[in-house]
Amino acid sequence: DVYERWLSYEPILSGSCGRISCEAQEYYEARRAALAKFAPTQAALASALALNERVDEPFYWEYGFGESETGVNWTLCLFALCLFCTVIAVPTFSQGYSSGADGILRCAKLGRGKLARAKILAAYSVCAALFLLSAALFCAIILLTFGPDGTSAQLKLGPFVLLDISMTGVLALCVLSGLLTMLASISFTLWLSSLLSNGVSVLVLSAAMLALPSFVNAYMSYPADDWVRLLLPTGGTGLQIGMYNELAAYSFLTLGPIAVWTPFAMLAAPVIETPLFALLARRAYVRHECA
Repeated sequence: DVYERWLSYEPILSGSCGRISCEAQEYYEARRAALAKFAPTQAALASALALNERVDEPFYWEYGFGESETGVNWTLCLFALCLFCTVIAVPTFSQGYSSGADGILRCAKLGRGKLARAKILAAYSVCAALFLLSAALFCAIILLTFGPDGTSAQLKLGPFVLLDISMTGVLALCVLSGLLTMLASISFTLWLSSLLSNGVSVLVLSAAMLALPSFVNAYMSYPADDWVRLLLPTGGTGLQIGMYNELAAYSFLTLGPIAVWTPFAMLAAPVIETPLFALLARRAYVRHECA
């Protein structure tokens, strides 16, 4: 009786409907209508409806970290981690160039190709270990403080989440996206390091690449901003962007009849770019001629 008289008529969970105005008892109908209303193109609408068919209803809610500033804090931590890992990766090749030590190493039995591979794998190992340790500490603090959050992401993150996922799953997805973004960022830095002997130049260019997605998001308009930002190796970094925000953004990369939900693009781009820039770095190092 209390639910029917009061709770069902309150705006659901203090306004988590986002861009749709509804009462709790009308939430599901309003959400499905909003998917059609706010879809940028017909191709995006078809893709959204196809994804939404896999989302189970009714959604589940419980108290947890989803009401905290977890997403904002993780975004800031990810940017700091990527910047720190970039600093670690900068001297991988450029330091040897500037000091002349690289000329000696190239004369060794396992020089050039195998040496380049060893340097790249060493940079990945150190940065990945640092990232995983930091991410584990971050998640441990959140989960020990608030406990796991089994709430459907559609109730706390926003109604346009097109995955059947809880807030605990969102946290895990953000960590995965952060790891992939960090590896792509490191690959780009390694490529610059294999081209330039000045470590300061490598650091400045790499840091600028980390900050570039934020500027693109702020100063370019849709859909160009999404294309440029998400196709950068650092597309998952930024002070107000990242997987946590992208899940609720309801945006697509569209090309004719093809529409890709931007969180999928954010995961796919670094998977392609990490080995691509690693191969470019190895090629540039092998072909480099000592001064």
